[in-house]
Amino acid sequence: MRANLLHRFPPRDWLMLSVLGTSVVCLVNGLGTAVRGAAISAFLPVGLLAALFGWGLGDRRMNGGLAAIGLVSLGGVLLWVETARLGGPLLGLVVSILSYGFGVLAYWQGGPPPNPAEMIEFLQAIAEQSAGLWARLMLWMTSLARNVVMEDVVARVLAWSLAVWLVCAWAGWWLRRGQALRALAPGLVVLAAVTNYTQMEIDSFWLFVVILLALMGLGHFFAQLEGWNERHVDYAEIVVSNTLGWLGLLLVILAMLTWVGPLVQVREFLENLRTKPQDSAAPEVLGLQQAPQDEPSIFYGRVSLPRSHLIGASPSFSQQVVFRVRTGESRAMPYDSLAVNAPNYHWRSQTLDQYNGYGWYSSQVTRKEVSPGETFFSTLPNGYRRLEQVFMLLDDNDLLLHWSGVLYRVDVPVGAFWRRMPKPAWEASALPLNGGDLLGVEHNAKSYRVESYLPTPSVEELRAAGRNYPDEIRACCLSLPDHVPERVFRLARHLTATAPTPFDQALAIETYLRTNFEYTLEVPAPPANSEVADYFLFELRRGYCDYFATAMVVLARAAGIPARLVTGFASGVYDVQTGEYVVRQADAHSWVEVYFVGIGWVEFEPTANQERLEWLPAPEHGSDTGSVPLVRPTVWERLEQFFRVVPPLARGVILVFAGVFLVLMVLLVLEDWVLKHVSPTLALHWMFQHLYQVARQWIKPTPSTTAGEFCQALVPYVHDRQTLVVLTDLYLRSLFSPEPISGAVVRGCISSWRALRWQLLLKNIWQRVGLPDKNQVSR
Repeated sequence: MRANLLHRFPPRDWLMLSVLGTSVVCLVNGLGTAVRGAAISAFLPVGLLAALFGWGLGDRRMNGGLAAIGLVSLGGVLLWVETARLGGPLLGLVVSILSYGFGVLAYWQGGPPPNPAEMIEFLQAIAEQSAGLWARLMLWMTSLARNVVMEDVVARVLAWSLAVWLVCAWAGWWLRRGQALRALAPGLVVLAAVTNYTQMEIDSFWLFVVILLALMGLGHFFAQLEGWNERHVDYAEIVVSNTLGWLGLLLVILAMLTWVGPLVQVREFLENLRTKPQDSAAPEVLGLQQAPQDEPSIFYGRVSLPRSHLIGASPSFSQQVVFRVRTGESRAMPYDSLAVNAPNYHWRSQTLDQYNGYGWYSSQVTRKEVSPGETFFSTLPNGYRRLEQVFMLLDDNDLLLHWSGVLYRVDVPVGAFWRRMPKPAWEASALPLNGGDLLGVEHNAKSYRVESYLPTPSVEELRAAGRNYPDEIRACCLSLPDHVPERVFRLARHLTATAPTPFDQALAIETYLRTNFEYTLEVPAPPANSEVADYFLFELRRGYCDYFATAMVVLARAAGIPARLVTGFASGVYDVQTGEYVVRQADAHSWVEVYFVGIGWVEFEPTANQERLEWLPAPEHGSDTGSVPLVRPTVWERLEQFFRVVPPLARGVILVFAGVFLVLMVLLVLEDWVLKHVSPTLALHWMFQHLYQVARQWIKPTPSTTAGEFCQALVPYVHDRQTLVVLTDLYLRSLFSPEPISGAVVRGCISSWRALRWQLLLKNIWQRVGLPDKNQVSR
């Protein structure tokens, strides 16, 4: 067995496969480092699998064009299934098809008609998820063609994964054929281009160069050995070890020279290449991130979880009233027993945009004194509603101004901390509210009146918002620290892969956090050197508002959605008698804002113990159906829903295949009925003549060929030889025996004959394509 294994896989192949795997690791390591929102884990399985397929199909007997079509098609299908999360629906579809097939067989034998509803349900799920991913991919490709910067991590990783598949499959194919330079040249070009643009010190690039040199040397040496063996030239065994040793030493020297000693002309050439056109959006769309420049870090506030100081506080402190606020939307009632549906608000104090993996802080701010009644922005936005609030403070230590929505003006003097000052009214800005970005506001008053504006977008408007985020938003609210683990990015891609719009993606993340994690204040502090979001998502899986909000912001940014964290207080308790919200220390809260193009910042509530925002659709599993009976859609309604989400071209292809399938099923049912109701002799003639027609490709019968000779010639091509012998014997008896053949015997052979015919048909098709038949029965 060991000798057979060494014969099939000689040491040379094992060595080449090891070097090929190392080159794939170098390639995906470089791309995982340079592509924003990606990780090595996203590319490594793709690259290794493609290299193995390329190596396996690199046999010189395989047609190159056919192998290329097969590799490209296989890579596209596998990546699409993985990205669109079609594994579960496809498995369910296969099971439902098998169940439906058994139902059809039972129906032929007098059972109840099969129900295709489950099969259609899985088809609809596959179509919806594929349509969502297709819409995102088309929008991303359109932005790339139009030179518009658009963030879509899923589409970007899918495009890079397909490139990795093609490059690694190419490498495996040509390396199997002994062409090292041709095999690794595309990967070297990709790594060189990425390294050149990002200006990162990607060590795997130089290791890739060393591997290329090693493969070229090994390929030449192995070719020499094969030539000596073919010409029966004697050589000392020490030649092999000496040659490999000198080759290794030479590679080390060359690698050191290329690493530390590039020529001045090469440096100048690379600098000239780096003077790329500044108006090209392709690198940004593809997610190539340049190496960060060494700049002084200027930030506001200490790095921490905003509400961590409240954990473990005494009950008396938690019940301490911080402020009372009146909005004037509901009048005071004399009876506190009346039920009033008061609106749910967030009273904000600070917005934090910088996250370092351990806590939150703000980027550089500028303080500006604001007079009473002075407006914070000059252009009132569309789609916002006005809200007036009167705050009465009861906590002397609280110096931060509170409000809900977007602050417009306040009736006391305050100090505003701006990350980005609002532009004058006459100066155009791509951002709403004159482009201002406010961290927070300080004051010294005991009470104040605030006028603010709350965004009131519809779900349709949020879904219609694009992805061409302004540079200011991309710079501050898409960045993540380098030490965020790869599994966080993988989870973000998994949650948002089939959601077609940024709103649906943010909603998917919010729903995931609200339904899969427990809210509690009894949690330990994150371990030292642990990234907070990763610790919460994969280890702790419970926590308070800071954990929920941090996890949503990190997942949203990992998915290419600008998001930031907001601190303040939850709505509190509404006092019916005074018409005020009573807010205590226990209501301290953190939540999330997501940026939508043309709308601005919109709040999301990922914390499980808080009410969902009023404008968001309630999750299906949380809806209260009461006593209303659940009405399931009919089969035709499911079909209509399925075809509504399928693109026209795919719809036509599906209809053609469905039509062919239905016609084939009708013909098979008709054939089955005819064979069971005609005379046994006629049925046997029909079945044997069909075998004769199908097997003519391998057997060239003459007019003198008998049925027995035909059977003997066909035996090596089938697995079920017993069925073939029985059918031939029955056929000969129907021709020459005076005794009639029983109809029950013939009907019992129909299913075996049908399986035999399908086997020969598939074998016929397989050989017409030109591929070797691995299931060929030995003669």
